[in-house]
Amino acid sequence: MKKQLDNFAAACSHRLNLGKRLLVLFFTLLLLSISAVGVSSYLKTKDMAIKTIEDRLAREAELMGYIAENLKFVYVSDDAYFKQQLEASVRAQQKKLHSDGIDSDFFYLADNRLKPFKVSSKKDAAFSRDVINKISAMKNGVLHIEMNGTDYTAAFQEMKEISGVYVVLIPAKAYMSDVHAIGYFMIAAIVVSLLSASAIISLFVRKITKPLNLLRNTMREVREGNLQNPLEIHTEIPEIASLQKSYNSMIEQMRSLLRELTGTTRELESTGNELKGSSFGAL
Repeated sequence: MKKQLDNFAAACSHRLNLGKRLLVLFFTLLLLSISAVGVSSYLKTKDMAIKTIEDRLAREAELMGYIAENLKFVYVSDDAYFKQQLEASVRAQQKKLHSDGIDSDFFYLADNRLKPFKVSSKKDAAFSRDVINKISAMKNGVLHIEMNGTDYTAAFQEMKEISGVYVVLIPAKAYMSDVHAIGYFMIAAIVVSLLSASAIISLFVRKITKPLNLLRNTMREVREGNLQNPLEIHTEIPEIASLQKSYNSMIEQMRSLLRELTGTTRELESTGNELKGSSFGAL
């Protein structure tokens, strides 16, 4: 298997010329670097969004705990009115979260059962027994859970005034939609950057390979015996310009050698004819 892969890699390398190799190299390095920056930025943004919403929900749950404590102190002898005022406070908290673009539902855990407040009485929330046990054991904190194929974030705070645990539940899409939008924007930016960079790299590579291809074609003519056309390359790359000068100097020296050989051959032919005449005369 390894030998076959090596043969395949060798075959591919032979088919790729210098221009394609440089383009593939630059494109690969650019893709890796941009992707690494984009992915790391997206993950960092996602972590920040999750941390921000967790802190927000924890503060909301804690705030409701203070409100319930004050309401209980005021209406210590009227439990029914206390619950009515607490429901009003929960409704106000839901409106505040909704104004910030966050859909929320509210429950309380009592007697090992999660019961909804009136504002969430129509919410079909099927909390698993494992989630209920975690909330009952932790009493304060934040959990990321899944219900009916949807991801949720739940913040909960122990509330002694209701002899249970206050729970705020929001869908993850309420705060992850902006993160996903940033992710799509990053993907679009990466694609545009790669296309633009590929065009620029192609032009740069062409400036390198075009003079080399011209030199190759000229050397092919030299191999066929054509030494008449000098190499003319218009380039700003010092190495290629130096190569052009060296090549033209080599061709000029070859022409000089050929002229000398031609002159020597003619002299030898003339001398040979003279010797032939002298030999004929002597005979």
